[in-house]
Amino acid sequence: MEKFGSKILDAEVELVDLPFWDQFPPKDVKVALGFRNEFVRLMEARDPQMGTGGIAFLFDFLQEAAERYEIHVIGHSLGAATAPMMAIRLQRLFPALVVRPFPFGGQSTGNQAFADWYRETFPDQPSRWINRLDITPMMFAEMDQLEASWVGGPSCSPLLKGFINLLRPLLRQYVSLPEPFLYEGTLYPSDPKDRDPWYTESSRQHQHLYYMLMSGVPLDVINKAFKPPLLPPPPSTVPS
Repeated sequence: MEKFGSKILDAEVELVDLPFWDQFPPKDVKVALGFRNEFVRLMEARDPQMGTGGIAFLFDFLQEAAERYEIHVIGHSLGAATAPMMAIRLQRLFPALVVRPFPFGGQSTGNQAFADWYRETFPDQPSRWINRLDITPMMFAEMDQLEASWVGGPSCSPLLKGFINLLRPLLRQYVSLPEPFLYEGTLYPSDPKDRDPWYTESSRQHQHLYYMLMSGVPLDVINKAFKPPLLPPPPSTVPS
């Protein structure tokens, strides 16, 4: 779960309008309240090192660099749920600039109108990058698949299934972004001493370092840059 102030952003599932201030989204576009709050925080972020005399806001910096760079909007998990909003915002602000979103393992951002708008804005690339065994991208539009869990792996607990059933009426309008790029993850060996193997497996399949590995970053490069090191599931079919 990602926190914003004292709130858990992932759990704020009410669908609300998307604030673009000077630009209005198409009619009926709705996004999750928690993801909207994170998006607003990014829009208002400042560089404290710049003070009042320099380029303090992200969009001020991009305005200066717009003619020289291609922009990649990259995010994982909560960042992948907000990356589509930020990418659309940037493409609207800088229509002549190449903007490419790369959401890795993110939840459903919003409703059908948002999914259609995003796909119309970026029609020539995958809408998102997800591990087939990662349950996070199943939230919130594909919760029924989450209940099924993994074939041959740990099963979803009755408590979690009950929680999903309580949430289901609030999630009916969520729609997954279409045409994703799918990674083929591998289940980790089960540990009989693990008290919650379903949670352990879901955490492993969602970890950002595993996404880097499946994207082609060599394992030794990842483990030189990040601690603790990534332990991929054996046998590994990804670059080493």
